[in-house]
Amino acid sequence: MKLFYIYCRTGILLTASAVYLLSGGCYLKQLDFEMNRMKMSSVVSGKAVLKRPSEGPVIVILYTEIVGETDIAYYTMLGESDKYRFLVPPGYYYFFAFSDTNKNMICDHGEPSGWYGKPDFIRISKPENRLDINIVIDEPFVALEGFSSDLTGPGVIGKRFRSGFEVIDIQDELFARENGPLGQWEPATFFEKVGGGLYLLEEYSRRKIPVLFVHGAMATPAEWEFFMTHIDREKYQPWVFYYPTGVKLDRLGDWLNYDIKELHRLHGFKSLYVISHSMGGLITRDFILKNTYEDNHNYVKKFISISAPWKGVKAAEFARYAKTPAPNWIDIAPESEFINNLFEKPLGPKTKYYLFFGYRGISIPKIPCNDGVVTLTSGLCLKAQSEAVKVYGFNENHGGILLNLDVFKKLSEIIDDSYH
Repeated sequence: MKLFYIYCRTGILLTASAVYLLSGGCYLKQLDFEMNRMKMSSVVSGKAVLKRPSEGPVIVILYTEIVGETDIAYYTMLGESDKYRFLVPPGYYYFFAFSDTNKNMICDHGEPSGWYGKPDFIRISKPENRLDINIVIDEPFVALEGFSSDLTGPGVIGKRFRSGFEVIDIQDELFARENGPLGQWEPATFFEKVGGGLYLLEEYSRRKIPVLFVHGAMATPAEWEFFMTHIDREKYQPWVFYYPTGVKLDRLGDWLNYDIKELHRLHGFKSLYVISHSMGGLITRDFILKNTYEDNHNYVKKFISISAPWKGVKAAEFARYAKTPAPNWIDIAPESEFINNLFEKPLGPKTKYYLFFGYRGISIPKIPCNDGVVTLTSGLCLKAQSEAVKVYGFNENHGGILLNLDVFKKLSEIIDDSYH
């Protein structure tokens, strides 16, 4: 098998062939299983709307019915948005929502509640997206036989589905670094255990500019902790996009665009700055293009990419030898359809773009200059340079660039330039 170099988090270059042999192919076997699960899964979503103001969080419960017995499949607590979503396999499902006024994680008698239908089940028999399962929360709760609304019991542990729009701390265990590889090799399991989406690091404030951070492959928002520690929280409110990285990049761009538009619907912010790392830069550009050209928005004022592989990553060509290749490997391979489409349209005129790259890589004969992962040929793609207001290089490797104070200072200068 040919040798392809891939990056591990220690900054060491290994061959994909060696990793495959040493693991006994377990990662790729697991990925095959996970991809089949993803193909059979459906997104079900809608709104859970309070008819009248109420104290306490809104909770949506998804029940599944098997051989006449109902059980709680998942539940989710709504954050900034009134929208919810679940990823489910084929089956029969009921949808219930309530306002937990006393915050005890149980729908008690009389609390505002509502069902989808009377209740009516929804049958998911094949992969499909149902985005219209809306629930109105306006009736005092009366228990129905067979439907438990107690979310405190041991049988419900691990059934919370996190779907974004929450206020969360960057050090929260949800962002644990071990979830990065989980999202790459087990994306379906990631959705079940972790969820994903757009998260706020503080309550929304109209006087602060939102700054969105998008991590790269095999990573989590925890990669941004150094920047979060230093960013001026009096001027800016940080957001993070959290996602399983082993998914097609155009779908991740769609997802990010959907969540950003939802927060814009709620808050009407006039400016958004976006900072991305590695593969996150490709997703970010895809999102910005869709947001600009398909949705006619112009609030993305600044985009800073750090170590983005604009012309792809040679190592990803290993995907062609795998029985079930990771979808993101296919997309980041040089000359992939996704890579080739990224620069078909320019960024909108309202978006100022800045390109950051590192050049402290591994020096091996016949290996092009690199940062340990991305070659300078890819990172300094001429089309990307042509769009950039400025290009900045740093003597750092692919991961270390996110821990470099000089990088942060330059980034701060750029976002502070037009702050008012």
